[in-house]
Amino acid sequence: MARPKKNQEAAAVAEETTAAVEYQSSKIVMINTDQLEHHPENPRKDLGDLTELVESMKKNGVMQNLTVIIMIGKDKDYNADVPVEPFEENPNGSKGEHRYFVLIGNRRLEAARMAGIKQLPCRILTRIPFKTQLGIMLEENMQRNDLTIWEQAQGFQLMLDLGETIETIEKKTGFGHTTIQHRLNIAKLDAKVIREKEKDDSFQLSLKDYYELEKIKNVNTRNKVLKEATSSQDLVRRALQEVRAEKRAEHAKVWLEMLDARGITENPDARNDYGTKFETLKEIDLDEEPGKRLRIEGVADGDELYWCESWRGLKICRAKKKAKDVEKQLTPWEKEQKEKEKKRKQIKSLTKAAGAEILDFIKNIIDGRVDPIKPEESVPAVWSALVTFDTYISLGDGLSYITGKDKWNLKADEKKAAADLFNGLPIDQQMLIMFKSELGRIELANYDCTAKEESIEKMAAMVGALELYGFGWSDDELRQITDGTHELYEKRDPDDHPEDDYDDDDTDDGDDE
Repeated sequence: MARPKKNQEAAAVAEETTAAVEYQSSKIVMINTDQLEHHPENPRKDLGDLTELVESMKKNGVMQNLTVIIMIGKDKDYNADVPVEPFEENPNGSKGEHRYFVLIGNRRLEAARMAGIKQLPCRILTRIPFKTQLGIMLEENMQRNDLTIWEQAQGFQLMLDLGETIETIEKKTGFGHTTIQHRLNIAKLDAKVIREKEKDDSFQLSLKDYYELEKIKNVNTRNKVLKEATSSQDLVRRALQEVRAEKRAEHAKVWLEMLDARGITENPDARNDYGTKFETLKEIDLDEEPGKRLRIEGVADGDELYWCESWRGLKICRAKKKAKDVEKQLTPWEKEQKEKEKKRKQIKSLTKAAGAEILDFIKNIIDGRVDPIKPEESVPAVWSALVTFDTYISLGDGLSYITGKDKWNLKADEKKAAADLFNGLPIDQQMLIMFKSELGRIELANYDCTAKEESIEKMAAMVGALELYGFGWSDDELRQITDGTHELYEKRDPDDHPEDDYDDDDTDDGDDE
């Protein structure tokens, strides 16, 4: 009766394991270091800092033997079907012709060479199948705590490729299931890009960086973010943006299916209309989970509805019903003012989107998704931005941020709990929260649609402080609207006096007569 396939595979593995034990030398022999070579398939590519090990060898000698395999044969068949005994008796050969690959002890070999040691104690193996050789090296290396994250990831993937399962890797290496799964996800990244980043001394990839990349579902997008990132902070920022973009795309798909079911078609012209030809009936924020039903208020019989993209998601609108002769009756000055009003609405919408992006980034800082920076760097920059913004500092704003409620609606125990949480935040994070109210009120354009210079300076100070944390705009239009270079702004005539603008708050400056 034929042996089942699974049993055949199990027998083959058992046979390889037996071979590894049966053909292991029982002796420790001295082999010349110039006859030893690093195994070409060793998962450990970086041997790390050998200084301490070299000094120890100079003082105490080599305290532990190496495990080597006879280098005979071609390609990956490093050991032909030869007995180990002749090599035990004469490991260096009559003319030093024997060669060996090191399975265990590559660091010791390199350190010994640096220490000037000419011979090393070795245990010789022979007749070990290639798969078993890899298994020996992987198991030995995976248990070391000085491997790089990428080396661990590659090692786990290689073990998986050799037929191991996550469960057997757990048993052989001592790593937990979740850690192994994380490392296997890291192994999917582009090896070439990883090597480039590891060679860049100014770019140190941390485990947190890898985990942030892992949150991006598309592997190609992960590699794109990794390749384009200029620093660890920049990588985290880009990863957060891509995760958000993926989630928004998922939500958009659900909403578009509902819009299609209602027969609502796309009209791109409605995106930048802002009330001139179209009336907005519903705004859809793609950062929020879609509802189960599409509800639209104020729809009349016969209305033809459209959808278009907006800065925060999607919007549903209908064409405005207006008499055609109204436009003809407008004077040139009225038409000009109408056009400026349209621009003001567009600038206001972009300002709102920019403020939302800044607040999203501040939330990521406070939630720990962005690496903190040293207080001596962050506090002066954030404080300077607060002063430039003329920001009102209030514990109430902090409590509102923590709870999502106005402080007047908080019960005594809620207020105390929120105050404890707020006071427990680092000082720079407490200060960043104070921008929330001001960002909701800031106006970037004067009445004549020229850029309001004071507000542009405020935004520059805010963005400058956040750039220390790795902030960057996701869209050029948002950058342009905040730095005053957007084409929506009217050019100011240098001979004209700027229009008088009032502060957004009602504070009396108290000027003396």
